[in-house]
Amino acid sequence: MGNSTFGPTFDEEQDGDRIRTQLDRVRELMLDGVWRTHFEISRLSGDLETSISAQLRHLRKTAFGSFTVDARRRDGDESKSGLWEYRVVTPTEEEVVERAAEEKAQRKNAALKKNIIKVMKDLDHDQKVTLLGAAIAIRDGQLQGDLFS
Repeated sequence: MGNSTFGPTFDEEQDGDRIRTQLDRVRELMLDGVWRTHFEISRLSGDLETSISAQLRHLRKTAFGSFTVDARRRDGDESKSGLWEYRVVTPTEEEVVERAAEEKAQRKNAALKKNIIKVMKDLDHDQKVTLLGAAIAIRDGQLQGDLFS
């Protein structure tokens, strides 16, 4: 097990073929652009309803095509039960590039956050306050130039 595009509990040997096959079925079904609920996708694809949400999330990722997955409340849901439906839209080339850049920035930010937390664990309270104050000043454009000069 390890962190992968499919998530931290994904195990290639145990889950690989099953997950990729599910993803392929959901993608092929949804590329017609028809709005469907999780239940309807499940019934038509033969996959568990609990897996459908994960597969739709995967389709948004660059590694799986950067598809747009639209969501909306089902029209006529008078019961206010919160019934949602989804459709998959093939992205333009510009959307694929934009999504790849967003994912790269998210990975960079996550790594930066992890490193900051690691460093801050070794600081005392006053050092943490000083560091956070400097970070806020940098964010607000009040502190510029070389911090180490």
